[in-house]
Amino acid sequence: PLKITQLADDTTLFVSNETDIVNALAVIDKFREVSGLYLNKNKTEGLWLNNLVNARIGGIKWSKQIKALGIWFRN
Repeated sequence: PLKITQLADDTTLFVSNETDIVNALAVIDKFREVSGLYLNKNKTEGLWLNNLVNARIGGIKWSKQIKALGIWFRN
């Protein structure tokens, strides 16, 4: 299951595997098609909590720690 939090223009997704990431990005892309709003991948970061630290999925920057809504998350 996909978990999401949103506040103003910040969105945080919690997914459990690569397939969920690809599917979430596909939904976001479909939303762009109908709304004109888009995901700014230059400002988007991901955080791996397992052994896929160096993975490249979806054109997103993957980090060892990220800040979401003022809270630091790290693996």
